[in-house]
Amino acid sequence: MKVWATTDITFEAFTFNPTFPLYLFGLSGLIDAEFPQALHVVRSTWESSQLYDELSTTFAKDPDYPSDTAPTQQGAFMMSVFRTLINTLAVTTVDNKLSGGIPAPRFNVFARIPTCSPETWRNVRRILESTTYSSPVHGTAIPVAKRQCTYCKCLTHPRGLCPFPEVDSWKGPPLNGAQTFPEPAGPPPAMRTYPGRRNRRIVVPRRELTH
Repeated sequence: MKVWATTDITFEAFTFNPTFPLYLFGLSGLIDAEFPQALHVVRSTWESSQLYDELSTTFAKDPDYPSDTAPTQQGAFMMSVFRTLINTLAVTTVDNKLSGGIPAPRFNVFARIPTCSPETWRNVRRILESTTYSSPVHGTAIPVAKRQCTYCKCLTHPRGLCPFPEVDSWKGPPLNGAQTFPEPAGPPPAMRTYPGRRNRRIVVPRRELTH
């Protein structure tokens, strides 16, 4: 993978092998929870029989579901699907803070939904996102609204925690929002004259005189 960045646009080049995103949704509101606790809450919820039944109904409509085969093969398909979903589950922490520096961590949930169907992927992701994630110790999680980072357009972090401005040769705006411009070659004249335009003065805007 290669990244080429300019002041106007950024390109990412990689081998063409389109897949669905691994990022599914974000959660917040788990009290005193860190990465291991958040991962346990999500994993235990995904392994519940109630969610299994709901997801099985959705995967049974997938184009790759072996509907014309024996029940044992259909069961093997479902087991393979759920094994992939659980084994690829990953949770990362985003160190969000509220006003006054109060910690308000957010947890990003990633997993590979094993399907080639956009409709199946959307339906499974919607079910997983709308599921209630709760713990007797850490409370109930709140889904995080999807908002793009205004620097890199990613959904996994807010602008203030964007990692790209820390990358060498980054050409985008800095984290502090300050804009930098090239210095002029020399001080601009306060007045310019042009041949054939006698008795006419061109006034330079005030902003040019402040350099």
